[in-house]
Amino acid sequence: MTIPKAIETAHGTLQLPVFFPDATRGVVRTVDSRDLEACGVQGLVVNVFHLSSRPGVGLIKQAGGIHDFMSWRRPIASDSGGFQLMSMIRENPRYGTISDRGIHFTDLDGYRQKVQFTPERSIRLQLDLGADLVICLDDCPSPDAPPEEIQATVERTVHWGQRCREEFD
Repeated sequence: MTIPKAIETAHGTLQLPVFFPDATRGVVRTVDSRDLEACGVQGLVVNVFHLSSRPGVGLIKQAGGIHDFMSWRRPIASDSGGFQLMSMIRENPRYGTISDRGIHFTDLDGYRQKVQFTPERSIRLQLDLGADLVICLDDCPSPDAPPEEIQATVERTVHWGQRCREEFD
């Protein structure tokens, strides 16, 4: 198998390997887009869960998509949001549940909003943002989980990956 040296996207070519600074909520804290470009940053990564919560994917679409919203013309990858949701649920089960169907989350941050994050919804939201690279929803087990739980999360992730691909196609 040949490992690619670059990935072509609608917003530029990524020379591999590549480091993507964290712009979880649509901004790299304390750093301006021009400064990131001047430093040679090839791309950024945003988080679809956080952006869908606030400010909302609809608002970002109205602004012309994630690139216009962030004033960033280079590639953007979007994280599926699964790790953030699952880490909150595993830390405090009151936040929701994880099942083969998806992640069922209750935002207890004063909003009491119930969110169902399925593989299909994660992909749709990432595409609605206009991300160049999208990531499938995965089940992230605790590092100290027993082998049976890890096996179940791997199987769930493979199944979710298939559903993500079907939604993407």
